[in-house]
This record gives sequence, structure tokens and C-alpha cells, in this order.
Amino acid sequence: MKKFYARRKVSLLMAVAMLLSVLFPVFAVADVTVDTVVVSLDEEGELQTDYLGGHLSGLVTTSTVTTIGATLETTLVATPAPNFYFVGWFSDETTSGWLTSSETSSTETTWTESFTATATYNAVFAPQEIVYNYYDGFDDSLLSSSKSVYPGLGANLSDAEIDADSYRKTGYHFVNWTNDDDEVVGTESAFEPTAFPVMAPSEESTAVNVYANYEENALTVKYDFRAEGADGDVVANIGGSVSRATETTGAATGELLGSEATAAEYYEFVNWTDEASDEVTDNPVGFIPPIGLPTD
Repeated sequence: MKKFYARRKVSLLMAVAMLLSVLFPVFAVADVTVDTVVVSLDEEGELQTDYLGGHLSGLVTTSTVTTIGATLETTLVATPAPNFYFVGWFSDETTSGWLTSSETSSTETTWTESFTATATYNAVFAPQEIVYNYYDGFDDSLLSSSKSVYPGLGANLSDAEIDADSYRKTGYHFVNWTNDDDEVVGTESAFEPTAFPVMAPSEESTAVNVYANYEENALTVKYDFRAEGADGDVVANIGGSVSRATETTGAATGELLGSEATAAEYYEFVNWTDEASDEVTDNPVGFIPPIGLPTD
């Protein structure tokens, strides 16, 4: 029986490929996907996490190096968008903890990881917070609750507006607004920031302190005397005298000394009256205007 053999020529290129396939087996390489995650405000004003595929809050770039043995080394770089900061890397939407790595902290913007399975990395960005604190310049007490605004979520300058007159104490008038450096930043009682402060990409929050400065009103009281004639007509500056004709004090914290009336000969003291001719007292000695006179 004759045997026939089919003869094949093996090219040099094919031989090299066959040799390499034996020495260095090739495996399927895992894929890497990157999602952008943003923390935003819900209807109740609480921060919530949204998983987005776009780059509204930040951008992630990847640099991948494939090595023999199906090991994939990937470097991810997270760059926050304006008015956002980078929070950290998250493994997926259901994982309760941040990613951890022996090489990189999970909160660093650059993340390098080697792995052999398909993985999804979520770069979490959050809006930077600007906290406006409005103080009474006299005692540094807060005028109202601090106002937090998030420019990255569409906040306007008007969201931080406040009116100093709404918190003005009786007997005072508004002067101006100043900052921590005692620089005047506003002269109208209604204050609205002219611009949001510029924050570094790594900053989570910054505080803006503004002080409403008030000045005490001056209260001036005049003490006059007059007499009523037999015909009922009232004539000023006759019939007696007063020990103090005028005095000025602080409308909120000052004290009045008052005045004493002395009747002239042939006259007798009747009473003290106000500008509306309403009696305020019939005691001629040591009259001190009562609380309730206009102080604004």
C-alpha cells in the first residue's frame, strides 16, 4: 500500500508566531469603564448622590497599559469641573465603601490599579459649598442662620442676600457692611455679594463672614416752660424756670437726668406735658422723661 503525505511549507513569520504563542500565551484583557458621579441637592435641601454618564461635574481621563497575563494597569485622573471638588473613587453604585488600594488613597485625584477582571470606577464629585455668615458688628452674634449656596448647582448671588434693617435693634441705625479685614463691602442695608469667592479645586467649603455695623441714635430732649393766662392763652417762657433746658444721650443705652420745674412769683406749677399737650406727670421735682419716647 502506498502512502501519500501532504507537504506544507511553513513560512518564517508563521513559525515565529507559533513559537511566541507557546512561550507567551495571550489571554483576554479585562475592560475598564468610568462613570462620573455627582453629589447634588434634593428637594429637601439634602445632599444626594446621582450617577451620571456625562461630564457635568468633572472629567475623568484614563491611561491604560496591558501586560502579559491579562493584567491591566489603569491610571485614572479625576478633574473637577468649576465649582465642584473631587470626593473619591467608588467601585459601583451598590458598594457601600470607597475603593481602597495599597498604591493610592481613594480620595486622590489620580488612581492607579492593576486587575484581571472587568471593573467599573465611579469618580464622585460634589458641589463646593460657600457659607455666608452674617454677624452683628457690635458683639459678633449671628444675625440669622448661615446661608449655604452651591454655585455648581446653579445658585445665584441673590440667594445669599440679607437686609440689615430686618435685624436692627431699637435705637440704632445701620452704617455699613465690612469683612474680616474691616474693609467696607456695602453701604446699603440690603446686602448681596458682588461675586462668589474663587475656590481651589480641592476645597470642599469656604466661609464668607460679613458684619453689619450699627450706630446708636442720639436722643435729644428739650425742657421748656410756659404759662396759661387768665384768658386761656398759653405763653412760652414765662411763669417759672427749669433746671435743665436740654440734654442729649444715647437712644438705646443712655440715661436721662431730667429737669426740675420752679414756679415764678404769682404762679404755681401745674404739670409736665409732651409736644401733644398730653400730661406726663404732675410732679415738679426731678422729672425724667418716661420710657417710650421716640428713639428711632
